[in-house]
Order: sequence, then C-alpha cells, then structure tokens
Amino acid sequence: MEVEDLKVLKKETSIFLILTFTLTYLLCFILWFNLTQTSQTLTMFAWKKMVFVLMAQLMMLIPAFSALILNLYLFKRGNLTPKKAKIFFYYFFVLTGVYVVVTILVLWRLLTFPVVSIITTTIILTGVLLIFILHLKKGWREEFKKTKISFGKPSLYLWFGLMLVGFYLLNSFLNCVFGFGIPVDVGKVKHLIFTPISLPVELLLLLIGFQMIIFGTIMGLPILFGEEFGWRIFLQERLTKIFGRVKGVLLLGVIWGLWHAPIIMMGHNYPGYPIQGVFLMTLYTVNLSILLGFAVFRSGNVWLPSFLHGINNQTLSYLTLYICKPIDPFYCFGLGLYGQILFVAVAATILLGFKDWRVPEKW
Repeated sequence: MEVEDLKVLKKETSIFLILTFTLTYLLCFILWFNLTQTSQTLTMFAWKKMVFVLMAQLMMLIPAFSALILNLYLFKRGNLTPKKAKIFFYYFFVLTGVYVVVTILVLWRLLTFPVVSIITTTIILTGVLLIFILHLKKGWREEFKKTKISFGKPSLYLWFGLMLVGFYLLNSFLNCVFGFGIPVDVGKVKHLIFTPISLPVELLLLLIGFQMIIFGTIMGLPILFGEEFGWRIFLQERLTKIFGRVKGVLLLGVIWGLWHAPIIMMGHNYPGYPIQGVFLMTLYTVNLSILLGFAVFRSGNVWLPSFLHGINNQTLSYLTLYICKPIDPFYCFGLGLYGQILFVAVAATILLGFKDWRVPEKW
C-alpha cells in the first residue's frame, strides 16, 4: 500500500469515528438526562422504557448513517455506488429520519406507545420487504455485491446461526447446572401467553423461540444494518487494511465496546456494574467482532453479520425470558463473565483455526 493510500484510510477512519462517537454520546446524554429528570410513577416507568428502547434503536442506526453520509457526500464515492444499492441507502436515510422525528415527539410527550409501535413497525417492515424485493433480479444481486449488500450463500446463515444458538443454549444449561440462573416456571409462562388452541408447554416454547429468534431477527434487519454496515463493512475494511485482519478486527472490537460504554453505564446488560460492565462489554464485543468479522470474510456481505447480530440478541433474550434467568448479570454464563471466558475459547479457535485471517487486504 502506498503512503498516500494509507493517509486516506487513516483520515477516513478518524472522521468516521469522530462523527459516530459524537452523535452516539450526544444521544446517550439526552437519554440519560430524560431518564433521570422524571418521576418514578408507573406511568413514567412505561414511558422511560419506551424512550430507552426507541433511543437504543436510534443509536444502532448511527454507524451506518455516518458511513453512508461520508461515503456518498464527503468522500465523493456516490458515483461508484450502483443505482439499485442507492435505493436501499436512501431508504435507510428515511428510516433514520423517522426515528429521529419519532424520538423527538416522544420526548415532548406527543406520541403514545401504540402510535410509536405502528410507525416504527411500518417503516421497518417496509425495509424488510425492500431488501428482499431488490434481490429478486439476478442483475440487481450482482450490483449489490459491489457494495456488499448482497445476501450471499444461504448455507452460511444456517451453519453460523446454528453455531451461535448452540453456544448460548450451552451457556443457559451451564447457568442452571451451576446455580448461576433460575429455571423459568414454564407453567406460569403458559398462562401469560394467549393461544387460540391449547398447546403442550414444550411445543409452545419451541414456537415462541422460532418467532423470537428467526422472525424477530428478520424483522430487525434494517436496524441491524445500522450497526453492521458501519462497523463490519466501513470500519473493518479500513482497519484491516491499516493493521492487518487480526489486529484490525481486535481493535474494532475494543472500539465497539467503548461505543457501548454510555448505555452500559446506564444499566444496560449489566445493571449494578457500571464500570465493570464496560470492561466486560468490551471483552464481549471483541469476542463477537471476531465471529462477525470472520462471517464478513467468508460471505463478503453485510447481511450475514447483521443476521448473526440479530440471532445473538434474540437468542439471549429468549433464553433469559423463557428458559433460565441469570441471578447476577455479571457473574454468570451467557453475557456474564463466565460466558465470555467460554467465548474467548471460541474466538481463539476461529482466529487460529482458519486461514482467512492471514489473507492480505487489497486496496
């Protein structure tokens, strides 16, 4: 790589990180301010929960928003982007704009939860349909490969997905076996869920798992694209060219963890562990970055890591809600310390066991 190319990469990386972290930390400050300045009534608790979920989703859109704004307008790469790809990118700008407007209206108490749910579900469903419609024509799919938004091989989604689900099933089992979690009373769960016909508890849990893990992930693809295009496509591509694949992906994992720091300190994932939680979250994002980075090397697209990101989140949620709930969020398997020690072993196997990491990046 020539010196000038290296300078360009470093400049683009720095601008992206400054923009992404500034927008994210500003959003988190607004979130923190609103959550701490309101009363603790039941009504306000429901409002706070809605605000947190809404702003957390908006936060996930920021990395791709930054990357697309910079690529299309500041770095002047719009002429290199296929027209069909721009259709989805413009949709993503609309999605981000809708979330910004809805968030502002919610903070001003001008929208209720049902209205917010209708608006966000509609715009997200539109994105999901658009993703699949744009992949119907072979010629369009070929165009998408240039911008890494083609689907790629279905078998990769199956095997990577099964591996991730299996890993978290093992963690949930270990939580129950070693007393770090409490098995969920499935009898009580059944009474909380309406079904038109009576179903065995086991079948009901299986159906809920499918709905949450598979359907929930597919419905979340436009939001998940927000993180994965920014981190795994834009930033990973630059960091691996500057530092090599191993160092680049490890550095990305640290950056990703620090990006989560404000929301972790507010109690997300590790309530009661604001400082320790940031360190553990960073270990978690390094581990996950190795898996997702490897998925990008194998697939060459954004949708496989987006899918796996969703499978990761939805599987953890499902197992916590319906199978085994950890007693302590920090000292447990899964997202906790013991789970991350297991994840280190998995990540090390991925790093050491495959030649993908030793392939030099091309500029």
